[in-house]
Amino acid sequence: MEGEELYSIKWYKGQQEFFRFTPKETPSAKVFHIEGIDVMKERSDARKVTLRHVDHSAAGRYACEVSADRPSFTTSMVEGRLNVVEVPRHPPNILGLKSRYQLGEYLRANCTTEPSHPPANLTIYINGNQYVGRERVSHFKTRPDEEKRQRPVVGVSIKLLAEHFGPDNKLKIRCLATIYDVYNKVDERSVELRSSYLVPPNVLETNQPPNEPYDQDMYDDGKRGRYPGGEVT
Repeated sequence: MEGEELYSIKWYKGQQEFFRFTPKETPSAKVFHIEGIDVMKERSDARKVTLRHVDHSAAGRYACEVSADRPSFTTSMVEGRLNVVEVPRHPPNILGLKSRYQLGEYLRANCTTEPSHPPANLTIYINGNQYVGRERVSHFKTRPDEEKRQRPVVGVSIKLLAEHFGPDNKLKIRCLATIYDVYNKVDERSVELRSSYLVPPNVLETNQPPNEPYDQDMYDDGKRGRYPGGEVT
């Protein structure tokens, strides 16, 4: 359609038209009411449409239809999806760490963020390397609240070996929280190796992998449920 004169631009959410721009008509811009769509008419034209007061109801499939003027009246349409994101107000938080550990102990920790929509993706790094879990990495999310927000939690349980500690006898644990390309926050902590490398026998006997590497009731806002494996009931 390059080089042809514009006849109209039409915008759709799903199958419903909500904005039309026809340069030869007066007024050239027309808005059609659709629930959840609030068009800023003064900031919408042949090149763009601007929405305000956007909430989760505005998410969905959108299409733009461009029609050329006579004689061809050629029509072209492109589609895309709009995602509406409500990000956490604060960075993620690592919980449950001690300041010092012995070799053979289990480091058990959780990382979580505030509820968001969609829930943040949480990734654990140990000394800069993503930890995929030779032993345990567990994920779950709480039930959506009235605003469709969920709180994600990742729990890790690691039996500490000499290889986990650097020359400074420290281990760094990092939690990265992301939502698409609009939210990218980190919490990073360090723990130290105790001066003695000797592990008492009772440590080896009692520090076995727990049934769950996190507190089952800590993040459930008073509701009890089964973790991990998905939804809190």
